[in-house]
Amino acid sequence: MAKKKAKKKAKKKAKKKKVKQSLSSEERAFIKHYSLSKDEYINSKISIKELGKIEAVYNAERNTLKTAATTFLGTLINIEGVHSLRMRIKEADHLIKKIIRKQLEDDTVEITLDNYEKYITDKTGIRVLHLYKNDWLSIHEFITKTWSALEPPFAYIREGDDAQIYEQNGFKVKIHKDGYRSVHYLVKTMPMKKEIPVEIQVRTLFEEGWSEIDHRIRYPDNIDNTILNEYLAIFNRLSGSADEMGTFILSLKTFLETQDNAKVTLQTELQRKNAELAEMIGKLKISKAEKQDLEEKVKNLSIYENQTCSISFLNSSSVQSGSILLPGVLEPVVRVNL
Repeated sequence: MAKKKAKKKAKKKAKKKKVKQSLSSEERAFIKHYSLSKDEYINSKISIKELGKIEAVYNAERNTLKTAATTFLGTLINIEGVHSLRMRIKEADHLIKKIIRKQLEDDTVEITLDNYEKYITDKTGIRVLHLYKNDWLSIHEFITKTWSALEPPFAYIREGDDAQIYEQNGFKVKIHKDGYRSVHYLVKTMPMKKEIPVEIQVRTLFEEGWSEIDHRIRYPDNIDNTILNEYLAIFNRLSGSADEMGTFILSLKTFLETQDNAKVTLQTELQRKNAELAEMIGKLKISKAEKQDLEEKVKNLSIYENQTCSISFLNSSSVQSGSILLPGVLEPVVRVNL
């Protein structure tokens, strides 16, 4: 009898709980809009009313954020090495999704109107794109001298990338499992009374291209698609190789220009020496026929010198088996005949 009573009580309790967790039409519309399950909604302790307040306040400040971002664009465009800039003010929907995600990731977090800015620091985003890998250093120096950091910068790299240059410049390095590469800063600005955090991402055009395609292909429905992920990983390696090739070609161009300048200098010096030699021949006390013979030989020598003019590099770090090496870029061997 006691057992039956206890069972009945437990059933009643479970029924009560079920009633308590049944969702209103507003809540059902909410979880459908943000692609949540009922359990996720309940476990996240999300307050629709509180999110509504956050959204209203955020929408009211979007123009201020846009003004701050536009000022950043005007300043960053003048940095040496910057190819182009992109500006993004986070959409209100995306802001709410991020708040929900953060609460789902950590059930101790309760995001409210009073503290949401502590958790969401990328409402304003600037993307700085550059052509060559090495261009990021001048951009980094400008950013760190111009704005105060809210947190230390960090660099996402792919496994196998050289982290040393970032670590030497005070970056925290994070290896990204999908091969995403980018340098991130969180700085502050104060165009009006309120301090505004601005996230700055710095990356190459090839890194940007891969990142955009990866995002559009995988999110939100193909994150775990094995076939797509495999091909995107190959594409990531190709974009990394394209970056390295771009840097190599730039170094090669500089190298060849240096050789051309050296060739011109050497040819000018040879012409001067030949002129001196011709003058000396003219002063010799020999027969006219002997002078003509010497002048002809000097003339033939000059033609030969101009045709075979070459520069030798005796430094062991830049010469290998008669080929010129360009240190520090891909380690290819480039033969240059001048």
